[in-house]
Amino acid sequence: MIYCFSGTGNTMYAARLLAQSLGDTIHLFTSNELRDPQNCVLECEDDIVVWMFPTYSWGVPPVMRNIFRHATLRFAPAARHIAVTTCGDDIGNLARMFRADLEKRGLSPGAVFSVQMPNTYVMMKGFDVDSESLARQKIEASTFRIDEIAHAINDGHTSPHQDIVVRGSFPAFKTRLIYPWFVRHEMNPDGFRVDVNTCVSCEKCAASCPMSNITYDSDNHPVWGDKCAFCTACYHICPTHAITWKRTTLQKGQYRNPFNLK
Repeated sequence: MIYCFSGTGNTMYAARLLAQSLGDTIHLFTSNELRDPQNCVLECEDDIVVWMFPTYSWGVPPVMRNIFRHATLRFAPAARHIAVTTCGDDIGNLARMFRADLEKRGLSPGAVFSVQMPNTYVMMKGFDVDSESLARQKIEASTFRIDEIAHAINDGHTSPHQDIVVRGSFPAFKTRLIYPWFVRHEMNPDGFRVDVNTCVSCEKCAASCPMSNITYDSDNHPVWGDKCAFCTACYHICPTHAITWKRTTLQKGQYRNPFNLK
């Protein structure tokens, strides 16, 4: 079984490729499961359980950590749990975070694999989307990476010392210091704004939200609630670039995934 959380579609694309190679099934987390993990029940008898999610500031997305901490998890006692995480460049010490979270639930974590995909994070100074040519190169390379990961899983190379990842420079600093700062100070849906003069009320932002966190005011303009995964799907999918986050995203690009996936 592949359990998948995806925002802009990059992780879902990778999950479909991996599922096809493994002959596996994908469970895409619903908004109800993400919003209320205490009432989320996950169960299967597979020997290998795959968790797929995007890298958030060199760490595991908080919505996924809430699943690990609070959901009812019913898996085979001997099941090995591995992670496949999509990232723009590198993942820092995400593997340690993932394994620590699962060990606290009495599960047996195994290898972690990373897949580079086009950058989507634009909410911090100095971060922007990749050029079209670089994004295309990453997507093309990802198919070979997923094939490599599928072979590793099929060959039983799934123990914790068999990671296939790009940790990048200063991984401890990124995951131990930047990640908690990011979660505490940057993951705030109050920063989202909409230019009512350019918003066309197409409702694509709400349709793209994995948390069902966007509603509409009396003028049919989007309003963000407090259950935000901060995946930025709403920002990227807006056809008129009417959505911004604070002033940080002004003059920055958007990523339109070519897969037509959430």
